Amino acid sequence: MMENYATYYEILQPLIQSALRSPGLLAPNEFNLARYSLNQHTRNRLLDPDICALEDYLIDHSALPGKESNLELLRAFGDVIYTICHHEEIPLQDSYKNMEWLLAWLNMHHPPAFFGEDPDSPLQMLQMAAAVGLGVWAGVFSQIQSGTGTLLELANSPLWRVRDTAAMGLHRMLSLSWETTLRRLRFHAMQANSLEWGAIISSISYLPLLEGQPFRVLDVLDLQQQALRFVSQSQEAHPLLREALSRCINVAVEALPSVGLAQLRAWAAWPHVGVKEIIRDSLAGLAHWSDEVDRIAQQL
Repeated sequence: MMENYATYYEILQPLIQSALRSPGLLAPNEFNLARYSLNQHTRNRLLDPDICALEDYLIDHSALPGKESNLELLRAFGDVIYTICHHEEIPLQDSYKNMEWLLAWLNMHHPPAFFGEDPDSPLQMLQMAAAVGLGVWAGVFSQIQSGTGTLLELANSPLWRVRDTAAMGLHRMLSLSWETTLRRLRFHAMQANSLEWGAIISSISYLPLLEGQPFRVLDVLDLQQQALRFVSQSQEAHPLLREALSRCINVAVEALPSVGLAQLRAWAAWPHVGVKEIIRDSLAGLAHWSDEVDRIAQQL
């Protein structure tokens, strides 16, 4: 897998840099004008060879249709974006402004309706790569407001793979700018729907982000509390949110057992069937604390 990653990284770097310097790269508003323009010359700008080369590589190596998409390709794509955004010899026009335009291009070029919302279409890899790349770009350049807004829009996609990568993009943003991103996610959470909550909770369910960071664990537990309250008040919570909450509870307990288990006991007393099911599902991954798990199970 590491060999594949290294190959993807090596190939993607020049492809992305060429796309950034392409004369055909359009700002988002110009992109929409070109797409719907009756002027063939304007529409031809959407066939820029440098950008098409990047798109073709992402699509051809998406591993779709198939059981799993190419996550190594997405990881390499995000890491190349990070390298370019931090490279001192690459001008800001490329790493900041042109990168924003390129990611918007990838996000908009083949929307789900373009291919009939086929969940196995390789064309969705463009939006998936854009989601991961946007999280990196927004985290590096502190464009947290626009980054979280776009990624939470993608969290509402009819395609589950795109929804998953929206959470991956938020995770990348959190890893680069925890406090600012979390503050923005809390703001969005006040009016989030079930799918958006699923993306938010999935993005923080990553142990390396929390290990040795007790205050981050408290942040995560606070967001979980809000999400559980949403579950208890909503008519129907999406399965993605339920799965994300069970997984996130396990991660929080593993990162800070004493606090996590104490909070789990409190949640087990919540008088709501949906919340109790989430707590019950999370216990399966906490076998290391079997005595405490048994007590919580009896409480349920």
